[in-house]
Amino acid sequence: MRKIAVIGAGIGGLAAAHTLNQLSQENDELDVYLFEAADRLGGKIMSERKNGFLCEYGPNSLLDNRPAAMGLCEELGLKDKVLRSNDSARKRFILSKNKLHQLPEGPGSFFGTGLMSISGKLRIIAEIWQAKGDPEKDETIQEFARRRLGDEAYNMLLDPMITGIFAGDPTRMSLKTCFPRIHELEMQYGGLIKAMFKLMWEKKKRGEKSGGPAGPSGSIVAFNEGLQEIIDLLAEELKDITHLNTRITSIKKGGIGYSLTIEKVGSAAEEVLFDKVVICTPTHVMPMMLKDLSEKIACELGKIPYAPVAVVALGYDKKEMKHPLDGFGFLIPGKEKRDILGCLWTSSIFAHRAPDGKALLRLMIGGMRSPELALVSEAELVDIARREVKITMGIDATPVFSNVYKHETAIIQFHVGHEAISNRIKDELKKFPGLEIGCNSFGGIGIDGAVKASIDAAKACIGVE
Repeated sequence: MRKIAVIGAGIGGLAAAHTLNQLSQENDELDVYLFEAADRLGGKIMSERKNGFLCEYGPNSLLDNRPAAMGLCEELGLKDKVLRSNDSARKRFILSKNKLHQLPEGPGSFFGTGLMSISGKLRIIAEIWQAKGDPEKDETIQEFARRRLGDEAYNMLLDPMITGIFAGDPTRMSLKTCFPRIHELEMQYGGLIKAMFKLMWEKKKRGEKSGGPAGPSGSIVAFNEGLQEIIDLLAEELKDITHLNTRITSIKKGGIGYSLTIEKVGSAAEEVLFDKVVICTPTHVMPMMLKDLSEKIACELGKIPYAPVAVVALGYDKKEMKHPLDGFGFLIPGKEKRDILGCLWTSSIFAHRAPDGKALLRLMIGGMRSPELALVSEAELVDIARREVKITMGIDATPVFSNVYKHETAIIQFHVGHEAISNRIKDELKKFPGLEIGCNSFGGIGIDGAVKASIDAAKACIGVE
């Protein structure tokens, strides 16, 4: 009987434990334990209904073209419960000079948008003649965008996009690690526009529909009671192997396996031997656990930063609002110097997230752009959100509802050098067979990245392809 510890019960750890639990039903030699330091499962995924408004603690939705996350949902029987976003969610906006500009959805709208100047648009078209970059250079997203698309495209398109995905700083984020597909397209085809046309032509020859240079972006999906539905199903399945309020404070080599120091609330610490270990905690938690096993791994993991983010939900009476909220929401370029990163029109994406006659907004504050703002008091965060809603959208009404979630370590940051850090960690991990690291540590942002990495780690732990 192989005794396996899965450490961390966010979505990654739950996915790893689910995979091992399924395999244990086929192979009774697997004895799986799931440890979580908190008093609940799910990590940053938590959905709550408050005053009729559905609030998400962390992630807000999924994309239906992400195979790992959607595959997990299908295994849990959630395929028929998927809730697709409203059609208006395809409309996305960028704030420029306190005016919202819809992002172009095609060539016609690209040339007609007021978001960029004529020279900025021509510079994007000129990307087709730009020389291919150095394949060995770990280039920042800012360097890549300015080199291929120009300063204006970087400021108005790439900078807010990075804010929306990573809450990150594109002057430090690594293109290779954050967007490996874009790097591959440039290396393979010589540029993004060249890649787009060549891929469209190849798909046409195969009789497939075109979806752009990197394939279709996917549709936004969720569930009637939020992403919590995924967690609840996994919690029920794994209840017999779950240990809440249980912290792993040290991992050491022990015989042919590993000795874990386990501290459960209300009990004395104890050391327990396991044959295999899968670590799925956030990266910033891992150094403390691993320092007794490998100072090198602990040191390298400690170099990976996180962005702090505060999420403020504001609910309004629709009749008191001056804005139609016809779309997904908007992001803000750093050059605009605003105190929010962007705003999702949550009840326009999924109507059920607000009571009849009400609207729900979700504002993000902080990130690597203004980390200090994410850590101010809840009252100050609500004040910031209300002020910014008034300036950016003209909404001066008093909200009927507000809610705040603060994350000191919200989103992992893949800065230049992250690939080298990951490779050094992976090389050192080879010395410790049966110990695997999952979650977002080595690349792949968001729920899908965490699920895929953790499932891969769980399978590698027991030698399953």
